Amino acid sequence: KMEAMLDYLVMVKSNRDAAIENEVTSVARLAVEAALSSDSKLQQTTVDNAIAALAASKTSDSIVEDLYAAEFKKAQDAATAKLAASKGLSPQERDLFEKRFGAGS
Repeated sequence: KMEAMLDYLVMVKSNRDAAIENEVTSVARLAVEAALSSDSKLQQTTVDNAIAALAASKTSDSIVEDLYAAEFKKAQDAATAKLAASKGLSPQERDLFEKRFGAGS
């Protein structure tokens, strides 16, 4: 039974990690999209950089990559803080664990 409990907790952690990864990626992508949509200077700089990269036979747009990396880091830090504040299993996860394994089982 202990092995089943540990397997369950590992599965919950894995699912939570995947959800956090998806959230961080989405938050970063949306922040970059918002920045590109709202900042005409950034748009022009990105276009100019892309043209220069094509002319030099490169495939990198460091402006967008750098912006995404910065937004990803911010989102990752926020998710890490949120996870640390949650102190482990969520109430729903605790309830499911209790229903599955029960305190008296």
